[in-house]
Amino acid sequence: MNSIITISFILVPLFVVTGCLFNQEQPVSSLPANCKINEQQALDKANALVAEKNLSNWEESQAVTYQPEQAAYIITYDTSQAEIKLLGERSITVNCATGEASFIPRD
Repeated sequence: MNSIITISFILVPLFVVTGCLFNQEQPVSSLPANCKINEQQALDKANALVAEKNLSNWEESQAVTYQPEQAAYIITYDTSQAEIKLLGERSITVNCATGEASFIPRD
């Protein structure tokens, strides 16, 4: 039992120091082709656009997906069923090459 506790005291700080457990940065090698930003950066840019336009009724994002045919991330926000039927989902596209965030046109 003491040896398990000793190992824990050695390994946990090692993981924290090296970032093995808590590093949220996505390695550059795991970025999609021709993409200069990762999912978190795309989400940050989309949320900044929502804040800039003062859309307080756009709550938390629900999904971040990469669309290779568009070379863009699509960030989808919580949308009521009634609104989806009329206008479609609330979503923003973030261009992978430029990092530009823009609203996806809704009907």
